[in-house]
Amino acid sequence: MARKKMTTSGFKNKKMNESVYAERRIVMDYIYKAKNLLRANGIQMNRVDVRVATRETGETAVGKARMRDHIIWMPSDYLRSRFTYQVVLHELCHALWGIEHDNDCLLMHPNVQYTLSNKEAEKIFLKYAKKHSEV
Repeated sequence: MARKKMTTSGFKNKKMNESVYAERRIVMDYIYKAKNLLRANGIQMNRVDVRVATRETGETAVGKARMRDHIIWMPSDYLRSRFTYQVVLHELCHALWGIEHDNDCLLMHPNVQYTLSNKEAEKIFLKYAKKHSEV
């Protein structure tokens, strides 16, 4: 099996060290929270690779994922936002199920929706998970 590409445009992967590992841990904790949410509803979640990155000049994305390829990138300057969990759920929808952006969905909107609560985000995430786990 070929190794998957671990880079993405607009982000530069950070080299792993103690501080980057701590930043990655923030994202992993949110991924485990999502995994436990799914598990509590009888849904198994595949492993997801996480890369912590710096945004290149002009890049505005607060997270990226490769569609159905089980990898997400999070910029280190956005890891402590009150919206980080929602962004992780959004990126997991891309990485796990290949869900595209949807301007009519608060979770899958291309821009962070400031009115979306974490509870609402989890509800929407779970709805997508149930729909795509039945396929």
